[in-house]
Amino acid sequence: MSADEIVNDEPDNPCFACSPHNPRGLKMRFRRAGGGAIECRYVAGPELAGFQGVVHGGIQATLLDDTMAFAARDAVDDHTASVVTVEMNLKYRRPVPVGAPLLVRVELERRKGRQMFFSGEIRSESGDVLTQAQARWMRLD
Repeated sequence: MSADEIVNDEPDNPCFACSPHNPRGLKMRFRRAGGGAIECRYVAGPELAGFQGVVHGGIQATLLDDTMAFAARDAVDDHTASVVTVEMNLKYRRPVPVGAPLLVRVELERRKGRQMFFSGEIRSESGDVLTQAQARWMRLD
């Protein structure tokens, strides 16, 4: 594991998105990309399709949401902090193909008290923006 990787491999982590221990999960892995950005490289299998050959919209939302969770924890310098999505808006720009390398990238835009505002994208291997997200997160105290 490199210094830029962020991993939550606790045996009791049941997370559908990031746990390496959830047999039905996505097993996402994250890395710091500089400038406060967090990235995940991912290839969705055909079992994650909605329409033939296209990643289900809910899975796309999950990819972005969990990458934001790791960005939020990184932003508060506490990878065990309780942070939650308050709201998230998505724009599905182009079909996200199953079986193709994807880049999920999230950046912290601003903070306001316990709230954090993020933007994120799913991009194709060639750099085309496929899905965009804006979200508001909050740290629970």
